[in-house]
Amino acid sequence: MPALSYAEIDSAAWVAVLDVLRDRVRTCTSLDEAANAVARGLYESFPESTALARVYALTPFGELPADIAAFVRDLARSHTGDVGAATPVLTLLGTYGSEPAWCDRKQSRGHRGIPLLSGDFVGAIPMLARLLKELGIDLSWLDDAPEVNTRRLLGGFNGIFYVDDATTARDALGRHIIPAQEFVEQHRVKTVFGMGGFYPDGTMIVCIVFTREELSRAQVERLKSLLSLLKGETFGLVRSRKIFTS
Repeated sequence: MPALSYAEIDSAAWVAVLDVLRDRVRTCTSLDEAANAVARGLYESFPESTALARVYALTPFGELPADIAAFVRDLARSHTGDVGAATPVLTLLGTYGSEPAWCDRKQSRGHRGIPLLSGDFVGAIPMLARLLKELGIDLSWLDDAPEVNTRRLLGGFNGIFYVDDATTARDALGRHIIPAQEFVEQHRVKTVFGMGGFYPDGTMIVCIVFTREELSRAQVERLKSLLSLLKGETFGLVRSRKIFTS
């Protein structure tokens, strides 16, 4: 059977992929386990198209396991900032890709957790700034009250993150939206897409895929049911705050 393509997959084949992912996620006992199942499932379903798939969640610093908390605290202090229990952190929960190190989040050197310290701090990270903007989040709330606040964060919809060409796409300041250009070149990354949304308590979940295909936004829109599946199957885990594997 030929490998699946994000650009060319038809509705029936996509439903079959979702069914496999649903079966895997349904047995998970924590959100990070479910996130890893989704990242791995995408890579295994689209092995020629996927360089790397990752799932992140926005969680308060006070809920992080000790190892991630230490990483985040050191990162914040290296940027002359500090974190409190309520500081929102975009935390890597699941990862799978074509390099062995990408299949274990503990081996991530720079993305295990990114504290949202201020609007300026986030604005200095082009990919993160673009992601949050496309999810409808106004970064000014970080400077007013740096905490996870459902009323300020909740956009009420599932959004799409889309970078048409990882090599050439730049932001308004002329910076590459995908700064790791060596990674882009070495792994032939073309379109980067993702989808994100919120649970009722304000927890944000984001899935990002670095592909070796050129995809239009319309083709990415056809895949956004992935997020509905992930949120629907993990709603109970988030409600009971089973975010991390014990």
